[in-house]
Amino acid sequence: MRIYRLAFQPFQYFGQCDRMRCDKVGEDNWQNMIAQHQKVPMEEFQMMCDHAVLLEDESLEEFIADDPDSYFAKSMWGNKECYFLMTKGFEFIFLKRD
Repeated sequence: MRIYRLAFQPFQYFGQCDRMRCDKVGEDNWQNMIAQHQKVPMEEFQMMCDHAVLLEDESLEEFIADDPDSYFAKSMWGNKECYFLMTKGFEFIFLKRD
């Protein structure tokens, strides 16, 4: 069963790190995002990010369950605030809506 949130999450999915790092600007933004990140609790990430796009018929907990090194963080992507989920060797990046 899928649970839908009625609250508005101000950060929308931007992309997966391997796709965002394909040019110099993307690579520079990724490097800075990683260098400046601050870990946040999963509850904050869930409240701030429209993460349903990552999930099929699973919860966020199930999505990260097989990677004990997973974490949630906030940072900057260029001049925009961002949140990201790092799991399975990838960062899933969410940018603040305009």
